[in-house]
Amino acid sequence: MSSASSYKKLKKLGKGSFGSVYLVQRSEGGEPLVMKEVSLRGLSRKDRQATINEVSILKKVVHPNVIAYRDSFSTIDMLCICMEHAPGGDLTALISSKRRSGERFAEGVVIKMAYELTSALAYFHHELHLLHRDLKPQNVFVASDGSMKLGDFGLSKQLAATNALAKTLCGTPLYMSPELCAGETYNRAADVWALGCVLFEVMGLQPPWQQYATQGINRLMQLIARTGTLDLRGCKAHYSASLCDYLEKLLAKRASQRPALATLLPLPLFAQPPHGWMISFHL
Repeated sequence: MSSASSYKKLKKLGKGSFGSVYLVQRSEGGEPLVMKEVSLRGLSRKDRQATINEVSILKKVVHPNVIAYRDSFSTIDMLCICMEHAPGGDLTALISSKRRSGERFAEGVVIKMAYELTSALAYFHHELHLLHRDLKPQNVFVASDGSMKLGDFGLSKQLAATNALAKTLCGTPLYMSPELCAGETYNRAADVWALGCVLFEVMGLQPPWQQYATQGINRLMQLIARTGTLDLRGCKAHYSASLCDYLEKLLAKRASQRPALATLLPLPLFAQPPHGWMISFHL
């Protein structure tokens, strides 16, 4: 059975939603992994046990575009989860690199990203019956072959609720759907909107609602709830009508008008199989 002594910390990667994140390796060697330390402090005994039990969900997640579970163990006040390491970093860094170079992603690259992320999120929704709850470029990782890997989905209802409150109070809700900003509850359609926001940022190299970034969180949420429509003219100037139509479907203002992701995968936009695109980011 694994414990803290089973792993050697190679370096700290940062601070995640619920605790610190490290690059680690098993003491006897093997592939580098990402270990997330999730604090259990402040949780009731019932909620603490529910959180630990929900790691069993991670074990069921098997998809080529989702960060894979490797191991987990708990201490008195900490849950440690070891996941697959994606050496290419996150999508935020990839977008920043493109923005600095003054180049846009090629259409084929964007279509490949759209297919992989749609496939991963459809798997969550329709096969596992789970919500991601925190989809944004920082939670999309790049594998060594350039493929997208979805990670950091809400681990438990208790932790997700705490994290949602923290994000609302401390962060900018750029990827929150209009209905969430209006106070409605989270559902599949909110995940679909967030996917649209991620692709909007890939295509425009700027986060959504950038023009309102200085308005303050409460004002920004009010604007998103009332406006609910992102300006896609910049995307349409650089990408095909079929790709922009796809983006428009994801970003429908009304939640009821956003499609179930499983229905989108057979679209002609994705007619060429993903392995046929042969796209690499030269990591």
